[in-house]
Amino acid sequence: MKCTLGVLMLMAAFGLPAVGAHADKIEDGILASTRIEDANAIKLLTEAIEESGQDRPRLARAYFNRGEANAAARHTDDAIADFTMALTLQKDSNEKALILVSRAEAYARKRMDAEAIADYSHSLALEPRQIGVLTARGAAYQRNGDKAAAIKDFNAELQARPKYYKALVGRATILGTAMPPDPETLGHTRLRNE
Repeated sequence: MKCTLGVLMLMAAFGLPAVGAHADKIEDGILASTRIEDANAIKLLTEAIEESGQDRPRLARAYFNRGEANAAARHTDDAIADFTMALTLQKDSNEKALILVSRAEAYARKRMDAEAIADYSHSLALEPRQIGVLTARGAAYQRNGDKAAAIKDFNAELQARPKYYKALVGRATILGTAMPPDPETLGHTRLRNE
């Protein structure tokens, strides 16, 4: 009881929403998804959607977050449907760019590469400085058999971020060049050789 009260007091002190009967269900759903409680997050966000009425920004936020929870739970079709609803409700272009990337990732998971490429492209048109989106689109192009477009995206990503590992690997895979060393194992190799 002391611990729960202490956590609630800290949340109130920092302006964080309380979780419980009086809390906002969207915030509860987001909190549940950060705890990897996907089923609970989906349930809470579904309730929030049902109670949101005509409040478009709240609905867009609830659909987006439920889409993220569905994606994490590998309910890919439900995630795509939620992201699509969020897109129809969202007016802010930066938020739309984020939603488009999430939907593109869901499409990519289903190997619906043409749809993923379209969403990645639309997202980049709205917000061109996103890290990793060119690489993700390049991977979709590669799976779709368009190696020239894939190389173009990998090179564009590497021009902005020369050591972006996923772009280096994607490009090396197509060109048949040596794979770059895995940054996760570099430290371990170095320690063994010293």
